[in-house]
Amino acid sequence: MYKELLLVPIHLDALFLKHPQSIVSAKADFTQLPYTTKQGDVNADDANISETVLSAPFQDQNLNLSPGIHLHWALPDALTRGEQKDGNLNFPAVPNRWLVTRRKNGNIEKQWIVESDYLHPQNTGNPHHAIAYPVDLLKYEDDKKPEQPFYYMGRKVDFNGWQEDGTAKRLDKLTAIGYGEPTFSAFYPNCHSVFGCYDEQYTKTDDLKNENVSYDLIGWYSNSEQDPLYQLQNKTPEAIQEHFGWEINNSSSIPQNIVCYASISFKPQSDTTAKKEDVSITLGNTGTEALSVYLADKITEDSKVTDQNTKKIIEEQLESLALLHRFQGKMNLDTHAKFQA
Repeated sequence: MYKELLLVPIHLDALFLKHPQSIVSAKADFTQLPYTTKQGDVNADDANISETVLSAPFQDQNLNLSPGIHLHWALPDALTRGEQKDGNLNFPAVPNRWLVTRRKNGNIEKQWIVESDYLHPQNTGNPHHAIAYPVDLLKYEDDKKPEQPFYYMGRKVDFNGWQEDGTAKRLDKLTAIGYGEPTFSAFYPNCHSVFGCYDEQYTKTDDLKNENVSYDLIGWYSNSEQDPLYQLQNKTPEAIQEHFGWEINNSSSIPQNIVCYASISFKPQSDTTAKKEDVSITLGNTGTEALSVYLADKITEDSKVTDQNTKKIIEEQLESLALLHRFQGKMNLDTHAKFQA
């Protein structure tokens, strides 16, 4: 059955790396939690507290990114806002299926499907380099609780031959804040296998200089009933604009579901000569003083003033503007002498 779709543009970023690079890790690493398996205890020396999993400031560059192109997309603003209802803050579900298409010179070269809500089987390691997502153990009976207090979540698979796996374990509802972290979807280390895609094909600068490489992104809901537009009772253009902030143009019918899309291109460069820009350095005891010196130089240079005394006066006047608030209500006779001092 044909459905009218609402196309929502989103922002797509790409990071190109020629060499491996260590960056700031995720806000929390749930693989550090202590737990017990049939083979024995894991992380037995660590306490089951938040300090164990949270990244330590200035010691958190523990995520290694491989050479290639790392894609990260931002969710629509309307899907990142929660609503207060019955004392609870509820966030809408977000798209959990993403088609990533790589094109070269306009031709499709490779396609992947990112299953954002896919939970990898436990005790199988992390061959897909997915993020660790905590398990709500309170939802399970004692004899059915998972051994690991986390799942590895999100995977990238080839589009050719892909179909939904009805037997796979998945997150019930994926939201922009994930397990409750406000920056979950906005911070790439938090969600690189959920709202991101890694392409290892291009690792040399010449590959991108000489080829017109682009990436197209399309996102949708595997379960259309979780789509907040589908759930909206009154689907008039006015109601959609009020609820989501989206304006519907040139449509004879009302859309029923959301589809997100984005695109990014690497254009060939004909001139690789870096543009040289003049850099000025000004020294001062304070930032205000350095700025005053710099502006005084620019003013006298543009006005072709060569008198050094005039330049000094302009410098003092500029600096005094930043100090006026300190002199308000203190109009004493010795203000000038104090200022000179």
